[in-house]
Amino acid sequence: MVVNSGTPYNLTVGQDLYGFDTFNDRPAFVSSGTCATRVVQSANVICTPLGTFNNAPTLGQQVLPINYGTGPTNFTLNLRLSKTIGFGPETGGNAGDGGHHGGGPRGGGLGGRGLTGGGGGGNPFAGATTSHRYNLTFTASARNAINRVNLAPPIADIDSGLVGKYNSLADGPFSFSGNASRRIDLLVMFSF
Repeated sequence: MVVNSGTPYNLTVGQDLYGFDTFNDRPAFVSSGTCATRVVQSANVICTPLGTFNNAPTLGQQVLPINYGTGPTNFTLNLRLSKTIGFGPETGGNAGDGGHHGGGPRGGGLGGRGLTGGGGGGNPFAGATTSHRYNLTFTASARNAINRVNLAPPIADIDSGLVGKYNSLADGPFSFSGNASRRIDLLVMFSF
């Protein structure tokens, strides 16, 4: 289970107001009553779902603080189920012994490739081994098993008609390639 608090972000005007070759200038506060009463004091006043702002503040005018906005919280639950069935002659080892059987250090999972059975080692799909010569493992792995849509911070440019709208998924452990909320992998593995 992975939980992340909302990511802070800046509301910006989307232009270089002061000639510093950066496009991250922040707007200034305007009374929220300006839009509610439909009295526009200046052409630079923009009413958004996030508030009312001046998109062309002058030097010295109080602008929004850094990281004024906070994105949504993110939550994901990963789950893996695995079942190993052993068959063939007994090797004399114990079930779930990490692949080391009585007949020598023969690896379970994918054999001597650093991926062992008994919980997987470096392989997220490897299952336990049994005391039998042959093992057949069935695995289902679900990332974001509850299929929760985890969003990245919203559009932050107040000059955009889409300010405050979400148009992408969160990255990291919360989505897959930025275009899928949930991923389910099925695997069948035969080890000997």
